[in-house]
Amino acid sequence: MVVPPSATWHPRFVNAALILLLPWIVGTATALAPAACPLEARASAALRQAVRAGPATEVPDGFDACSPRGRSAARLASARTLLVQFQQMNTASIDRADPDVLIIDSSWDGSGARQLTRWDVRRLRWRLGRPPRIVLAYVSVGEAEDYRYYWNRAANGGAASFLDRPNPNWPGNVRVRFWDPAWHAVLFSGRDAWVNRILDAGFDGVFLDTVDAAETWVDDGRADAPARMADLIAALARHARLRAPGFLVVASNPFVLMGRPGLLEVLSGILAEGHVLSGESLAPPRALAATLEPLRRAARAGVSVMLVEYPRSPAGLERFASLCSSEGFLCYAGREALDRVGVLVPREPRQEALP
Repeated sequence: MVVPPSATWHPRFVNAALILLLPWIVGTATALAPAACPLEARASAALRQAVRAGPATEVPDGFDACSPRGRSAARLASARTLLVQFQQMNTASIDRADPDVLIIDSSWDGSGARQLTRWDVRRLRWRLGRPPRIVLAYVSVGEAEDYRYYWNRAANGGAASFLDRPNPNWPGNVRVRFWDPAWHAVLFSGRDAWVNRILDAGFDGVFLDTVDAAETWVDDGRADAPARMADLIAALARHARLRAPGFLVVASNPFVLMGRPGLLEVLSGILAEGHVLSGESLAPPRALAATLEPLRRAARAGVSVMLVEYPRSPAGLERFASLCSSEGFLCYAGREALDRVGVLVPREPRQEALP
């Protein structure tokens, strides 16, 4: 069939039309997600069963797989690839890698002036012909950073009462008294709070870094630090889910908190960074078992488990990928600077649990 010249569409017009329609397409796909809930729930349950490390998956009583939080948990549980990048982000390289889960900074350069907009996040979530990508925003909860938008405001240029001592390993980072209500206001309870900005931009959730700062406070004699950090995470999650019930909350290296009652019910995921490799080999058996046991327990509770390591050789990458495959965890092998795309390690169901 020959299309009359008067009916042809100029490519430039088609591209403009697609750009204008993209937010509607993404919004429609998100709105239609509840219709697929039964299938999502079954797929999520099957995956959790496949990666279990114990006799059964201990999903909390009353957990509704078809609720907004249940659907977002199912999407996270069914993801196969992860990418973590905090510097020199660009959409072209992310599109080429095409991860199912993307963890990034909420700003292109860390500053408030270049914070990602709602359009930016929609663009990062969108994938042609595929379900939307899960995009999580970085939030440091145990340390303040002097390049953030809040530094000269709520942090009073470094003189705020919640600030403690600088981190000698990361210039510009300052340990905080994270139980201080003034710090909570910076993170989530204030008018210009970090998490509120993330919610406004339309992120799927947050990646909470420096959770393990609680360990340094314990070493300094503050025995209640793990409990106070667990309280902070729970309060942050409650606040965010009042606005976005399906909001995902992933905590980095929360091992010192793992025994806190109710913590696993609050978390959507746990990311263990730098815990399973020692150089280019797996960590010694006792240390590796101490890491894997709480992660397996979290997986049995329906919490998604992610691993990030920085192997420098093919042998190190192979050992890391083999562990990820045997455990069924979502894994990423990157550079320590997290300034470019590394190696996405596709997740496969735990083989020992297959029939």
